[in-house]
Amino acid sequence: MRLSANESAQAVLNARVVTVRAPINGVLSHYGSTTVGTMTSFGQAVVTINNDHADRSTLNIIKRDWLKTNAEKDGLSQRIKTAEEERNSLLEADKQHKSARLEQFRFRKQQILELISAAKARLEAANASYTRISWLAERGLSTTAQLEIKRQDNEIAVRAVSQHESQLAEVQVEYDAEQRGIRLTDDHNISTSMKERADRLAFEINNWKRDLEKQQHLLAELNEDLEREKMRYAEKEMRVVNSPVGGPIWEILTASGELVNEGQPLFRVLDCSGILVSTSVSEATYNKLQVGDPAIFRSGSDLTEYEGRIIKMHGLAAPRANLAIMPEALSYEPFHITMKSDKISDRNQCTVGQTGIVSFRPLRTQSVFVKFTHWLKYWVRSV
Repeated sequence: MRLSANESAQAVLNARVVTVRAPINGVLSHYGSTTVGTMTSFGQAVVTINNDHADRSTLNIIKRDWLKTNAEKDGLSQRIKTAEEERNSLLEADKQHKSARLEQFRFRKQQILELISAAKARLEAANASYTRISWLAERGLSTTAQLEIKRQDNEIAVRAVSQHESQLAEVQVEYDAEQRGIRLTDDHNISTSMKERADRLAFEINNWKRDLEKQQHLLAELNEDLEREKMRYAEKEMRVVNSPVGGPIWEILTASGELVNEGQPLFRVLDCSGILVSTSVSEATYNKLQVGDPAIFRSGSDLTEYEGRIIKMHGLAAPRANLAIMPEALSYEPFHITMKSDKISDRNQCTVGQTGIVSFRPLRTQSVFVKFTHWLKYWVRSV
């Protein structure tokens, strides 16, 4: 029985219901404390889902690509190491060969110098002999044939000296070129082929190192893809479902061991962070009120009063609401009002279903005629 025309016919504490759905396909397992009415905190584990048939084809493809790329990288590294060892060996052999060639040129120079000395000695002897024969020929003591022979011997000695000096100049040119790394005689020079082979290896090593950098970059990307895919597969294989809000479990929709599908509702939890008061009022009271008007909820259990305001009003065509107690359940009067009091939430009064009375304090005033008309309509309908 209402004591005032500005009081509700019915009033109950209400709360929003959060429906938690399955994030993956799999077999459901409840924790031991998963029962209706169990109080949960935000982020608390409620159920687990295990999927032994999770798709791992993408993970296997990335693993194969990673193994292939890693094997190619190791092969390139070994190839580079072997090539560098061979190149160093070739360069060392070329260095030793160059040193031996320089030593060989020094000995050839010494040999030619000795030949030049011998040729000059013969030239001096030929000059002396030619001079003596010429002196004798002038006095008729020698023949012209003997003079011609001595002249030829002298000319041969001169040419021998010139020839050896040319050989010395040639050897000196080769010696100087060898010191600068220039090879002038390649007919049987294995040093040239070693140097060319070392140069080719250097070019190939640079190319392999560039390929190795690409493989390392690709391997790093594959590592990132592999870690992401492992995490994705782990989420598809097993998932712990937590409570999204703090409040009691209102309803359990699945059983432990049941095969659930992704998106299937699992359980519902009351959101105790925002307790509401659902009321039903008469048409006369409804028409006096508006959203934002003050209201006081008086608990039916301890008569504690909680101040608040009207946050929602709806008449006969009540919209669907995601609440624990639907407004249609309050059937004493067809008009419904929802009020909110922060003091109820602050005291953690999550006793959904507790009844009481709501007193309204309409801010707007109405004329006596309007009030009489509303009263008359209400009286006629009541009769």
